[in-house]
Amino acid sequence: MALMWVPSWIHSLFTMGDVYRNLGVLDRSEQLLQRSMEIGRQALGPDAPDTLRASSLLGFVYDLEGKTAQAEQALSA
Repeated sequence: MALMWVPSWIHSLFTMGDVYRNLGVLDRSEQLLQRSMEIGRQALGPDAPDTLRASSLLGFVYDLEGKTAQAEQALSA
């Protein structure tokens, strides 16, 4: 029962990261998506849909920032 808040928290961080991406505030988007992915990996596992969704969008943000190596790593994790 203690982890009931985790999916909501991950979803909120993901949504805020996506909003900042749409606004062009990529550094803040990156921070929020990294946190969403970290919490997802720890609480739900690396193959959980919420974790994979955060990782995918984080890879896209890295690509927009020109961080190609980090984008490839996030998208292949």
